[in-house]
Amino acid sequence: TGEVKAFRAENLRPAGEMVFESGDRARIHSLRSEAGQTLNRQVCEVLRYLHDVSRYEVRVGDQTKALRAENLAPEFPTSR
Repeated sequence: TGEVKAFRAENLRPAGEMVFESGDRARIHSLRSEAGQTLNRQVCEVLRYLHDVSRYEVRVGDQTKALRAENLAPEFPTSR
């Protein structure tokens, strides 16, 4: 239609990318570096999306890391 729309940057993500919200829990996977491999299988808390680098800032223990969505899987609470 040629209609022009304006979107806020925080509402845009690459197509097909998993979307996490602040406070979500995710499991880290598929990191390949030696340092990254120590984080694989750990659960983290999503803090925010970093638009300038297209990564999520997450808290793992007392550290914060910037990880791509492809290295995070949703961690759902388990029933007890």
